Amino acid sequence: MHRHTIIVRRAVSILLLIAATSSCTDEVSSSDPAPVSWEEFKESSTIRHDGRELYVIEEDLRVGLDELRAHYDAHIAPQPLGVISQASIVNVVNGSDDIWRNGQQLWLTYCVSSEFGDRHQRVVNDMNTATQDWENVASVNFIHLPEHDGNCNVNNPNVLFSVAPWNEPMNLAFFPSSQWFERTVWLNLGLSRTSIGTFRHELGHVLGLRHEHLGVSGCPNDPPGDHATVTPYDRSSVMHYRCGGAGDNRVISPLDAEGASSLYGPRPARPGLHSEYVGCDEGAPDFMLTFYAVRGVWPERFQVEAKRGGSGWSVIHDGPEDQILYRGEDRRTDRIRVRACNWAGCSREMQRSVRADCGTLPQ
Repeated sequence: MHRHTIIVRRAVSILLLIAATSSCTDEVSSSDPAPVSWEEFKESSTIRHDGRELYVIEEDLRVGLDELRAHYDAHIAPQPLGVISQASIVNVVNGSDDIWRNGQQLWLTYCVSSEFGDRHQRVVNDMNTATQDWENVASVNFIHLPEHDGNCNVNNPNVLFSVAPWNEPMNLAFFPSSQWFERTVWLNLGLSRTSIGTFRHELGHVLGLRHEHLGVSGCPNDPPGDHATVTPYDRSSVMHYRCGGAGDNRVISPLDAEGASSLYGPRPARPGLHSEYVGCDEGAPDFMLTFYAVRGVWPERFQVEAKRGGSGWSVIHDGPEDQILYRGEDRRTDRIRVRACNWAGCSREMQRSVRADCGTLPQ
């Protein structure tokens, strides 16, 4: 039976899955495997990096030592005769899914470590593409704060998480419920030609999504802990490993988009913006600005800003009206930008320039 696209619940043991490795041999033993001690299990889950011990599950997720121990006690340690180890014996806080809440989902700040060196700009660009792809399908907002790239680590309180390089043979992410000192996306640039698809996958974890392939034959699996199904199983999911005859996709699939939207709310699509010159009044050109939904849900309001010549951006409209009259200045180029907004947030902006010369245009 296939599992579904999964989101982690905010709980102690939810994160705790360790990818098992196996080898094929000609001999098959009929005896039960020897029990795994806590020390053996902990060692197999540990990566030592810069003098620290990191505990990793599912090959690319970081957890704390207490969580690792709780998982061992629940799923790995030998059970007394007659005791059945449940698939999940987790602590779910108020039954809440492990997602960003209370406005934090719209303020997911991050830095990109300058330790990437001459590849720093490439990583910045790839992160920007990957974050925009998630922002296009759900009401989340990632914000790169480049002024903190030179001090990009978990000890910097000005960013929610950091993106940093390392040489371990994997990439590593975290869940929303992770402790502050675990919130780093570690990237090994030598594992792929481009990091855009990798970032889409790892950012899915940052948003709370689990691996899609849990329960699929031929894929790394372990008891999945407490979870909630969001969409049907999706072999094209960006959260699917390359295993079990699936998982070659490194873009956000339609079901990925549906799942993220159901968790964080649908973000309105970037609206259309049409400007029409309607004449000059007392030497100032007037433009009729019309906004419209291109696809998806109809917005509750349009947020419109203007940049008049060399000035900064200022709000000129924020309401349900989809058409307003804008007065510019003779022979001055102004910029107009509009976002479509609803209860879940605002879309990406659409921009246009407006300019008119009242001396040459009909009144």
